[in-house]
Amino acid sequence: MAPGWLYSFVYALVAGFSELLPLSASANTLLLETLTGGSEYIAYLAFACRLGALASLLWAYYPTLRRLGRERRLARVPVRRRKRQPDAAAVAEGRALRAGMVPLALLGALLGWCSRGSASIWFAALMSAVTGLALYLSQRRGIGTKEPDAVTPLDSVLVGAAAGIGLITALSPLAMGLAACQRRGYSREYTLRTAMLLAIPALLIRLAVDVLSLAAGVAALPLTMLVKCAVCVPISALAARGGLELARFLSVKAGFSAFCFYCWGLALFEFILYLII
Repeated sequence: MAPGWLYSFVYALVAGFSELLPLSASANTLLLETLTGGSEYIAYLAFACRLGALASLLWAYYPTLRRLGRERRLARVPVRRRKRQPDAAAVAEGRALRAGMVPLALLGALLGWCSRGSASIWFAALMSAVTGLALYLSQRRGIGTKEPDAVTPLDSVLVGAAAGIGLITALSPLAMGLAACQRRGYSREYTLRTAMLLAIPALLIRLAVDVLSLAAGVAALPLTMLVKCAVCVPISALAARGGLELARFLSVKAGFSAFCFYCWGLALFEFILYLII
């Protein structure tokens, strides 16, 4: 049975808002599915919501991506032919980002296999608790000061690997990327920017796996369900932008400790719900 319009809107808001926050987005949506009974077409809604979140993330960080690409191209130009010197910090940041994508992509190749059997409420509770613990431990290190020009290849690989682990275990690549950046001493602003930029390839991998899964799953969508998915894309994009702005605000004002307690509270509620049902 296809989900109703109200359910689709609420699902898009919850999925979009939590996708770009250091939370396990799958834990939030799985809780909603458990409380409402879910639907056989829920995977299509999830795909539409991830697509909206990706669009929102690309829109927000397009200037950054464009700047990094421009400085990289300039750095490849022979010195005598340059009109100006490339921004060393931007070149270093782009190099670190590309290095982090390697372990993320390698681990992401395991996503289709690792995601089997993970759609259960007790697993979501466990992942929420671990996500909160990872964020809490990273906060205890204190505020880092490391900027792109001080980042080592080891830093980049570890951050990318952490995001990859978050992707294949449903911990949240964004939360694990943030935790790893903070543990390696990145500054708050650079921590958030790096984690968000790594979330772009993570979402692309997730969408690719979704396409393969949906292609081998349910038959053709009813027209009404197709319309609902199309409408959920912009709703999810707007909600994701709200989550992104909240993450930016908290990263400057108070760090991410508030999300630790949210994750633990969600884990406790989901575990109690698992015992009841």
